[in-house]
Amino acid sequence: MPIPKNISKEYIEKAIEELRTHEIPSIRLSERYFLKIGEMEFPPKYTITLANKFANGDELPSENFTAIEAKAYLEKLGFIISDRKETKGVGYFQQLEQFLAQAKTQKLKYSNYDKEYLGLKVSVSFGKGNIARIPWISFLGKDQTTEKGIYPGYLYYKEYDELILAYCVSETKPAELKWKLSADTTRIKDYFKSQSKTAFRYGDSFVFKVYNLKNVLSQNQIEKDLNEIINVYKELLSNNVKQSNLELVLPKKPLSNFTTEKLDVSLFLKEITNSGILFDNQLIVRYTSALLTKPFVILTGLSGSGKTKLAQVFAKWICENESQYKLIPVGADWTNREPLLGYPNALEIGKYVLPENGVVNLILEAMKDENQNKPYFLILDEMNLSHVERYFADFLSAMESGEDIPLHHESDDWIDDVPAKVKLPKNLFIVGTVNIDETTYMFSPKVLDRANVIEFRVSETEMKKFLDNIQPLNLESII
Repeated sequence: MPIPKNISKEYIEKAIEELRTHEIPSIRLSERYFLKIGEMEFPPKYTITLANKFANGDELPSENFTAIEAKAYLEKLGFIISDRKETKGVGYFQQLEQFLAQAKTQKLKYSNYDKEYLGLKVSVSFGKGNIARIPWISFLGKDQTTEKGIYPGYLYYKEYDELILAYCVSETKPAELKWKLSADTTRIKDYFKSQSKTAFRYGDSFVFKVYNLKNVLSQNQIEKDLNEIINVYKELLSNNVKQSNLELVLPKKPLSNFTTEKLDVSLFLKEITNSGILFDNQLIVRYTSALLTKPFVILTGLSGSGKTKLAQVFAKWICENESQYKLIPVGADWTNREPLLGYPNALEIGKYVLPENGVVNLILEAMKDENQNKPYFLILDEMNLSHVERYFADFLSAMESGEDIPLHHESDDWIDDVPAKVKLPKNLFIVGTVNIDETTYMFSPKVLDRANVIEFRVSETEMKKFLDNIQPLNLESII
């Protein structure tokens, strides 16, 4: 007899409440799986056995189903079931001790740390090129990165000799997922402010636990705290997947080859108008014509005139899905090609460090034979915040010569699947937006010679049209 389907989450919770106030018979304890609620652990099979009493009037015989079936049933209802085989042993304490010891040295190498813990990807950093002021460890779930996402993590504030286990929030890009925390949860910047100290970084992340390293760390406490925050994290990710499962399925539309015969600009004009975006028809024609004649277009004009928005919504409209375009904010400290193309790992021979913004992956996808009739867009926002001729030199050379862009010297020791060189495919379109003010740099003739330049001007008529018809933007309507 299988587990009755009418045993709902409500009945499971009633069973848990009963188990809280009664001693669980030793014969009912599970040797492998356990359901953890707060500080208490409950055997999955016995929990379902009792839940059947509330659902159907009597306890369900435990021989009617297996522990694996009980685990699967409870996980389907949204509960997190842990496996003792995965959690037993040294846990993460030894890795943490190793991390704290290395953080006090000048060593940056991190390859000897575990890459996974309790089903989460582990990332460790002591700095890139220079020693980090705040070394960190992050535990990353699916689709979450340190650049864009939320994750549990250790932050070692060396100057204060304090280690914070935190509900971390990415600094580089806004995270789409939010922590669900109580109102009294303290931000790191507020924690240090209360002690007249400064949180040099990660101030918007939240404190889970602070460890004063002047005291001896308790292994049991470390393991308990880390497992607790990871369980909270996994439950949050699990609930988010269930709630957004339908939203993640992007609407499909037939793709056109990017040619003048099949590109109907009037359809684009209609969709952006419906979404609340107003652009002059002539500007749209100029933009699409510029893309067709040269795959490198520079949009210049006053800040707020819609340069980035045009590049973004056009790519969103013509592409089949979001993997075909990348919007990359250019940093003021870009002095070489590494922010766009990455670099060979000098510490681990045969490995390549890809930029987290995904530019190399975008190029590799565009190069694939099956994608030759699909447009791909690389949008560089505020392109002239740094010297374009420095960080973009390889691209400029490839545009002129048609030659490949070298990434590394391929050898027999090479491990990663990153090719030694890439070619700028004809279906890759590069769009740069620029502002002209005291914080930016001017372009050289070398750059302008390879691009079509479009200047944005907002006329009095366009301004009046906008003010007479103000409506909220709805970019989701652009499909």
